[in-house]
Amino acid sequence: MLLIVLWVQSYYWVEVFQLPTTKNNVLQIGLIPGRFLIGEIDQPRAWWISHPIPAVDFRDIIVSGDFLTSGHIPSFEEMLQMKFPGHVSLPYWLIIIPTGIFAVAPWLRWRFSLRTLLVGTTLVAVVFGLIVWSMR
Repeated sequence: MLLIVLWVQSYYWVEVFQLPTTKNNVLQIGLIPGRFLIGEIDQPRAWWISHPIPAVDFRDIIVSGDFLTSGHIPSFEEMLQMKFPGHVSLPYWLIIIPTGIFAVAPWLRWRFSLRTLLVGTTLVAVVFGLIVWSMR
């Protein structure tokens, strides 16, 4: 439910959170219109939460600039990549649907064996291992 509230709120207000990961790197998490933006920047800073800005002003900031140099009008996603290089933006629905599936799963009656449990645990461990490996 909270994710849906954040999704709707993102069309009116934009917020950015910065969490220090190392001495000189900061993990930046942004709640932008219709999207969840995450990336790492080289900037020493402590914990920081931005003051919410209206989403209309954020769109003006993103669209500002000389994007028509090649005669091609970029999409909003391309503009985000130009303004926030190295950041990944995910639509909220891509986060809400798996979360909803995991929330409903305990109510489903499943019968499974120990083998199924071991295979599932192994798959989760492999996914976490790939995440850690990709961050190096």
